[in-house]
Parts: sequence; C-alpha cells; structure tokens
Amino acid sequence: MKALEFARLMVPPIFSRTTRRHLRDVWRHHIPTLTHERTLDRFRSAGFAPKTIYDIGAFRGHWTREARRIFPSAAFYLFEANNLHAPFLEKTGHPFFIAAMSVEDNEAGAPLFINETIQTSTSLHRERTQSFNDNVKIVQVPTRRLDSLVTEKGLPAPDLIKLDVQGAEIDVLKGAGKVLENASAIVAELSFLPFNAGAPLIGETITYIEGLGFKCADVCETHSSAIGSILQMDIIFARPALFQRYAAAAGL
Repeated sequence: MKALEFARLMVPPIFSRTTRRHLRDVWRHHIPTLTHERTLDRFRSAGFAPKTIYDIGAFRGHWTREARRIFPSAAFYLFEANNLHAPFLEKTGHPFFIAAMSVEDNEAGAPLFINETIQTSTSLHRERTQSFNDNVKIVQVPTRRLDSLVTEKGLPAPDLIKLDVQGAEIDVLKGAGKVLENASAIVAELSFLPFNAGAPLIGETITYIEGLGFKCADVCETHSSAIGSILQMDIIFARPALFQRYAAAAGL
C-alpha cells in the first residue's frame, strides 16, 4: 500500500482541511512505504549477505533487478513457468530455467493458467478474478521438483529463496527437499483471501514455513483488493540465527 493511500485511510474527515493535510504529511514522512528493496536493505544492514539467490516465479526479472541493487555480489538463478517470458529473462544476463516448479517431476504435466492480459498472474492455481476468467489461456506444462532440477543443473544451494508462484508456495517448498537446508531466508507472497483456486491461505502457509525452521520476520510489500482491504502480503522469513541478528539490529 502506498504511503499516501495509507495516510488517507488513517486521517478521518472530522478534522479541518489544514489539520488533515498536516497529519497526512506526518504519515507520509514517518511511515515508510513498504518495498522489497527497503526490507532487503534492512537485512543487509543486519549482516545478511547471501551468495546465491533463487528467484522462483521470476516473471521478467523485475524482482531480481531490485534485489541485485542490494546484493550486487550475489549469483541469481531465475525460474519461470511461462516460456513467453524467456526473451526478457535472457536479457537479464542471469541463468534462468523455464519450468513449473511443484511437488513432483511430472513429464505428463499440469495445467498452467495464463492471463493473456495480466501475465503476472500465471499459475498452476487458477486466479479467481473476473479479469482472469475473461482472458484465460490454459497450457499443459511439465512440472519439476526444485531439488531434482538443482541437482540436474549442478546449481549452488541458495541462501535466499523468493517465491511468487500464485498460491503454489507450499508445493514448491515440498519439492525443494534438501535445497532448503542452506537457505537462511525465504520471501513469499501470501494471500489473505482465496485469490487462487485451491491455494492455501496465509495462515496455513506461514505455519508450514515456520515448520521448516523459519520465523516470520518482516513485510516486504502489500497488495490491496478492489475494496481496499489487504489481499496479499509479501513476507520474509528467516532462520533463527538471522532472525536474532535482525531483532538485535532493531534494538530488541
């Protein structure tokens, strides 16, 4: 949610126009806008220095470009299910793999739902919006476990994993196996409301990730629904040692 939008919600109309303007200015200058870059920068300041980063659900590499500004020395590996984005991923200069990451290796494949208008919504779990229903394209794609793909390609284990897979977060993590053992942090986009058909909601996914040995540490970004409620939240989870360093950096 943008700072100005948040300020408008937080300052009721009972105040005079001048007072409302002043209070909004206070909110805008003292309540920071949530961004992945700012959150990752806070972790960097707490001593987090990942050598290898996996961007799963890479789309066209936007998140990788943002994260690379914070961790310029890290090696990035991008994973994307929609092969239409391959030309854009190639331009990033980072190794990338066109594969639908899931809980099993299945050459027979699974249906991948693609919104031809809003292509960031590609998922193995169909988006439940009218826009998606009007523009859906379904293609059958093979699925891959992360651990088997990593072994096959000889990739280094990740220190940081970013997941933007439209409801398939638990499936991807179940297919990660021992790849997770080296990871110190996970960034995942999670939903409060049933945005994707059959996908787990935020509570279930947080419980699952915490069961893997990570702690919910901070918010990177929020996404609003049509009525202004928080629909999705991008959360960063950290292993206990990193979590303690992050808390200490916050004076706790």
